Amino acid sequence: MLANADEQEKASDGAGSGGGSGSSGSGSGNGVAQDLTDRPNGMTPEERQEYLGSEEFRHWALENPEAAKAAMDAAADSGLIDKSSEEDADFLSDYWNNQAMLDIGIDPASWDTSKGTEHNWETIKKVYDFYGQAYLSNPDLQWAGTANINTRDSGKIKLTIVAPSGEISGETDRIRLNTTNKRPDFSEVTYFLTAGSPDEYFELIRDGVARYGIDADSAERWIAGAQLDPERKTDFSITSGTSTGLDVNYDLRYDGGKDTQVIIVHVRPTD
Repeated sequence: MLANADEQEKASDGAGSGGGSGSSGSGSGNGVAQDLTDRPNGMTPEERQEYLGSEEFRHWALENPEAAKAAMDAAADSGLIDKSSEEDADFLSDYWNNQAMLDIGIDPASWDTSKGTEHNWETIKKVYDFYGQAYLSNPDLQWAGTANINTRDSGKIKLTIVAPSGEISGETDRIRLNTTNKRPDFSEVTYFLTAGSPDEYFELIRDGVARYGIDADSAERWIAGAQLDPERKTDFSITSGTSTGLDVNYDLRYDGGKDTQVIIVHVRPTD
């Protein structure tokens, strides 16, 4: 795809394109594939970078993975794009992740974080079924015991954890499920809460105090210090709350010089 653009850039400084020969797309969507093949013609490197990071290109690559892979490989081999570029790395990561999902019977197109955990639950279960079967087929299998869900800026997931007394809930873009190869369940669930302003951040902390019994004195002391020095950078773990029957810990990651502030929430049994 992009190799066609490279050849035409070398042959002409702006004369009208005669419609690139030889589409790299295959299967359905050949018209769209040809359009996306021709579009980079005459683009500056900056424009091409923006194009490769666009949702339009990502969607086409998802629908035509082999054509996209061949095109990106050719473009990288020819020097049209840098093999160490973020765009090439993101494409390859998406490509191999999607191939791994297809190999275990998951359709990547069905993964839609905007629809929440319930919509995606069958996909989530298939991932853990895969790990479970891998362990059953080889009891000596060693793995890190963690799995991450990262929405990659495509929206937040509505997460609800049912506790012995009530529930823990929030909207998050990252979830980690911790376990070991010695147990079938999770030892800890970790997720991120984010805020775009100090006041929003303080509200999240106080919400944790009210809902989960997180230590109020510890929380208010930290908030008072942050209000006195809004540009501070600090990591601080507030004393956990157990009012739901689970241990809920707020691990504050605050940097006043950044636009987004993070709370890492750890949820685990009280035992």
